[in-house]
Amino acid sequence: MYNEYTWQLGYAGSREALLRMAHALVPEDMEERQALIRKIPQETLVLWGRHYPIIPLAHGERLRREIKR
Repeated sequence: MYNEYTWQLGYAGSREALLRMAHALVPEDMEERQALIRKIPQETLVLWGRHYPIIPLAHGERLRREIKR
């Protein structure tokens, strides 16, 4: 699956465009959002793919720990 997307990085400017997009995905108020996550009062099921290639499992585990149960 990885190779299906990485070939596009060979085009001029594509690597820079990818980095700009990745930075845009992280909101400037991330700490505020994380504080809101800790306040979720409902029981929450977190599903995360162990082999998902984009966002590591550690992020899902952290999310699970930060949501109150």
